[in-house]
Amino acid sequence: MALRKQHFALGEIAILDVSDKCPGHIQRYFEESIQDTPYLLIDIAKVEETFKRLTTSMPDARHYYAIKANPHPHILQSLVALGGYFEVASVGEINMCIDASALPEKILYGNPLKKEKEIATAYQKGIREFVFDEFSELQKIARSAPGSKVICRIVSDGTGAVSPLTVKFGCLFEKAEEWLKAAPELGLVPYGVSFHTGSQQLNPESWEKPMLEASRIFDALALAGYPLSVVDVGGGFPVMYRADAPPIEAFAKAILKYANTYFKTSPTLYTEPGRYLCGEAGYILSEVVQISQDYQNHDLRWVYLDIGRYGGLVEEKIDYPVLSNKTGETGRVILAGQTCDSNDVIYQECFDYQLPLSLQEGDKVVLAYTGAYTTTYSTTLNGFPALQAFTIRTKTIDSGQPCIYPEDFLKLCQFSNQERALFPKIDSVRLQGFGEYGVGLVAMRDFVRGEIIGTFTGIIDSEIKQHTLQVDASQHLYDPHFIGYLLHNCDPNAVLDMRQHKVYCIKDIRKGEQLTMDYASTEDHLFRQFPCLCDAKNCRLWITGRNEKISEDGHLYLTDYQMKQTASVTVS
Repeated sequence: MALRKQHFALGEIAILDVSDKCPGHIQRYFEESIQDTPYLLIDIAKVEETFKRLTTSMPDARHYYAIKANPHPHILQSLVALGGYFEVASVGEINMCIDASALPEKILYGNPLKKEKEIATAYQKGIREFVFDEFSELQKIARSAPGSKVICRIVSDGTGAVSPLTVKFGCLFEKAEEWLKAAPELGLVPYGVSFHTGSQQLNPESWEKPMLEASRIFDALALAGYPLSVVDVGGGFPVMYRADAPPIEAFAKAILKYANTYFKTSPTLYTEPGRYLCGEAGYILSEVVQISQDYQNHDLRWVYLDIGRYGGLVEEKIDYPVLSNKTGETGRVILAGQTCDSNDVIYQECFDYQLPLSLQEGDKVVLAYTGAYTTTYSTTLNGFPALQAFTIRTKTIDSGQPCIYPEDFLKLCQFSNQERALFPKIDSVRLQGFGEYGVGLVAMRDFVRGEIIGTFTGIIDSEIKQHTLQVDASQHLYDPHFIGYLLHNCDPNAVLDMRQHKVYCIKDIRKGEQLTMDYASTEDHLFRQFPCLCDAKNCRLWITGRNEKISEDGHLYLTDYQMKQTASVTVS
C-alpha cells in the first residue's frame, strides 16, 4: 500500500489513510503487547458486527460460518452466542464446533469429499445434513448415516471471483437431479442443492445462473414427488482489501431477487460465509528481517518479513493492505518470508506494493484484514513456529462527558468508546482565549502532580506547521484540537510523552490555570520562533527549538528588550 502523506496515529503503528485500515485499539494492543512476532490479532467485536450485518441483510436465511477460514475458539463461541450455524469439512472441525457449544443440528458437513469412517463418526456425533457431488459419496452417506438429509452440490463457473472453485467441486445439474431422485431409494432424504460462486466473489450477478439451475432441479424433484427445501448459495462474499468491493447488501439483494424470480415457492436459503465474517477482523504484526536491492533492478527492494507464504500468507491473489509507521518517499517492494525455500515469495508480480524508503530492519509492519485463511495455512517449515492468534474485544464504555476532540473527528477515526474515555473530557480541560497569549488550554478541575491529564491523537506529517509537535526528527503530530494549543512556559506545569501519547502534570494544577509546556522539551525546530511572555524566573525571553539558533528577529527582539531594560534602570 502506497504510504499517504498524512495518517492518523495513536502510537508506533500508524493508520496509513483516513479509511482507518488499522483502528486505534488494534494499534494500542500492538504497542503494549510483549508477544514475539509474527502473530495475528483478531477483533471479536468486529466479527460479531459483520455477522449481524449479514443477518440483517438476509434475516430469513441460515448463515453457516465456514470455519476453515479461522476456527479460533473465541470466534466460534461468539457466533454460537449469536445463534449462528457452522459449515465444516472434517471431523476435527466438528469437534471444534461442539467444543464451542454448537449443537449438532446446527452443523452442516459441507465437504463433498469424505471417508466413510468420517461420515460414520459425524453421524455418531449427531450430524444429520451432508453435502455430496458424486453418486459414490451418496452411497457412503447411505451406509454410514442412514436417514440423513442430503444436499447435492452443482458446479458454478466462478465468473467474477478472484479464486474460482470450478475445477474440484460440483456436478452437472442433470446429475444432481438424477442422484437426488435416487436418494430415497437409499434411505436418505433429498433436501436441497448447493453451489459456490468462488472465493472473493466481486459480482453479485454470478448467483443468477446457479440459482436458475437450482430452481430447475427443485421443479423436477417436486414433479417426482420429492420436494426440496434448501438452496445453499455458498460463501465467497468479499472483503474490501485495497480495492473496492460491493457491500454485503448488494449480494443479499441479488440472491433474494433470484430466489423470488426463479422459484415457485421460496426455498430456505443457506449461506456459508468465511472470509467475509472474519477477514476484516484480523491484523498480523510482522518484523522486517532484512532489506536488500534486487540484483537486476536497483530501484526494487526485497523486504523479507518474519512471515511469508509458509507462515500463513498463501493466498497470493489477495492484496492485503501492508502498513508501516515510517514516513517519507516510498518505493516498490517485493515481500518475501524468511524460510529457506525459494517459493517463499509472497507478492512478486502483482499488486505493486510500495513501502517507505526509510523502512529499516527491525521495523514493524502490519498486514491488515488477515483474519481469514492465515492461521489455517500456517506451517512449521524450517522449525519456525506456526502463526499464533490472539483475540481482543472492543468493550463499550460510557464515556460520560464529551471529550475535547469533536465528534466528527472521532467518527472519522472510528475510535471506540473505550479509547474515547482516555481523551480529556471538556469538564476537565477546555480551550479558552488568553488575550495576547492566544488561545490555550485551561484546567476545569484540580490536577495532582504526576496525574495523567489525558491521551492525545492527531495526524502524522513530515512537515512542521502550526499545531504540530515533534514525535521524532522526521515525524510531527498535527493536533488542532488539544495538544496543539498547549501554551509555552519556561517553567511549565505539564509534559508530553510523544511516544505513549499522554500528557502528565509535573506540578499541582488548580482549576482555572493554564496548561503549559516547554516547547524545547519536544521540538528540535519550531514552526515559528516567538517572544516569551511568561513570568517564570528562568524565562528565556525568546523561544527556539532545542537544536536551532536564534533568528534575526530574535536578535532584534532581545536587543530591543535589553535596551528597554537599560533605559528603565537609568530612569530609576
